[in-house]
Amino acid sequence: MPGKAAWVFGNELHTQCGKAPPPFAYGYIFGLIDVYDQKQGYFCLPSSVKGEQLFDVVCRYIDAHPDERHLPASVLAYRALRLAWPCSQ
Repeated sequence: MPGKAAWVFGNELHTQCGKAPPPFAYGYIFGLIDVYDQKQGYFCLPSSVKGEQLFDVVCRYIDAHPDERHLPASVLAYRALRLAWPCSQ
């Protein structure tokens, strides 16, 4: 079976972001942050950032960019976090 390019896409995460409570969306976003945060230069989270803020930033980005929801959710989360917390060069 050929490899799948992505398991979760923006449309699916957008649906999950609107649920209360959103356990799938929280877990997905926090898991991505654990991976990306270990790689220097992707984005630079302040030490005081809270989990709810991370969730809000990603979900609001997906909500504001319906033209991108066909993309993998990981790409959208990366874009959202990098836009909100870019690393200074």
